[in-house]
Amino acid sequence: MKILTITLLLLSFGFASGQTTLIESERAKINGTWVIENEVANVWTFTNNNYCEWRLNGEIIGQFTFSITSEFSQNGIEHTYLKLININNSNEVYEYAINSIGNYKMTLATIAPKVSYSHFIKQ
Repeated sequence: MKILTITLLLLSFGFASGQTTLIESERAKINGTWVIENEVANVWTFTNNNYCEWRLNGEIIGQFTFSITSEFSQNGIEHTYLKLININNSNEVYEYAINSIGNYKMTLATIAPKVSYSHFIKQ
């Protein structure tokens, strides 16, 4: 009975934490400085402590907290999402589907009001 209880607690904790291996991998990969492709003056920097900073021509134009979450589709595929909340105005929120992320390239998709893609290169 003790083994069953401990197993159930561990499984519950694992699901409650919401950290899949895909989320953990993407959180590790997103840390660093990214430049929007064809817009070298538009730089986004992500840090370990869930902070994101947008710079344009070297000037800070946005400071955000960020989180990465995921959902599973009906066919079992996990899709990840990036959410940015402005530190100075919590009503300013940006949400992106993480279309792809690797060690040197990332593609984010906006979903509303229309689908568009931003391509990034890691510096």
